[in-house]
Amino acid sequence: MRYRDRLADDTDTAAPPLANCPCAKRRRLSVRGTWCTVRVTTAWEGQLRIGIVVLVSVLVYTVAGTTPAQAEDLTVTITSPANGSTGPSDISVTGTSNADPTAYRLVLVVNDEDRYGTLQPDGTFEMVYQQFDYGWNTLCAQIRNLDLNITYASYCSAYRVLPSDLQLFITSPSDGATVDPTVTISGYVNYESTIKVYVDGSGPTVLQGVTGSFVYDGGYIVDGTYTTTFEAIDIYGRTATASVTFTVDGTAPPTPTVTSPSPKRVITTKEFTVTGTGEPLTHVEIRNASGEVTGTTDVADDGTWAYTFTAHELGSYYTGRRTSFTFAVAGYDNAVNYSAVGSYTYTLKIAP
Repeated sequence: MRYRDRLADDTDTAAPPLANCPCAKRRRLSVRGTWCTVRVTTAWEGQLRIGIVVLVSVLVYTVAGTTPAQAEDLTVTITSPANGSTGPSDISVTGTSNADPTAYRLVLVVNDEDRYGTLQPDGTFEMVYQQFDYGWNTLCAQIRNLDLNITYASYCSAYRVLPSDLQLFITSPSDGATVDPTVTISGYVNYESTIKVYVDGSGPTVLQGVTGSFVYDGGYIVDGTYTTTFEAIDIYGRTATASVTFTVDGTAPPTPTVTSPSPKRVITTKEFTVTGTGEPLTHVEIRNASGEVTGTTDVADDGTWAYTFTAHELGSYYTGRRTSFTFAVAGYDNAVNYSAVGSYTYTLKIAP
């Protein structure tokens, strides 16, 4: 005969009493026509399925020689880029984890934005990420469940991306120049910066939010030599320095004098040269009787100068008659400070 032992009805929640089944006593489910039918509830069916998954997973790792990490033991680490490092905007993020690739998902969270990656069987991962933001970025590698709604392990690090080097230039005046007291300093910085300005070590004067070209009016009203240093700090914390040294000259040179030839001499040649003295390393303008500039010359470092009148100025005097010729001289320096004007008159008698 056949024996059927119904162990539980559809509402049972307790474990079925397998001991009451003859088959169970023999540790078999059927033996020569004597068998058991065990009906379990939905709860027991779910537990049975879970047990099977765990059993299969354990068997797989046992064959491989390893034991799978439990959820509470999961770890993940970012190995590159190093925490706090600086580099380009396009990089590969690499790391390791002891999570089972078949049971968990790898998520890389960059600045609160999820990117999904793949764990390799050897416990490593690599994800290419492009176009990091300038400045500091936050990278978090996370191990989540397959539904991506539970995070079991997380590792976060900081990575900084910078643009090209900060550059600061002084465009005028040139280093070593002599300028007048109205001088301003022009410069250029390629990224938004705060610029500190030091004049002969004193200061700073602060220029906020400078990008591109800028002008500094230092008020250099006293004659003398000044060194002005600019220190730029951009929004990424980088620094650049530039300096310029110039001489402020607000004092006009004395009026140049003509020493030769004597005004009493009658000039008969179609060209003649006058010589004189002035402040060394300044300049002399030659002007006609109407005040127009007809030529210039430089005062040498020994304080002498010379200028030759040619047909340019004398052509209209080639008449053979005695004629008065008047010219004026004015001195000026590199800061364009002008002296008073001196006037000289010669008698010409130049043949056609």
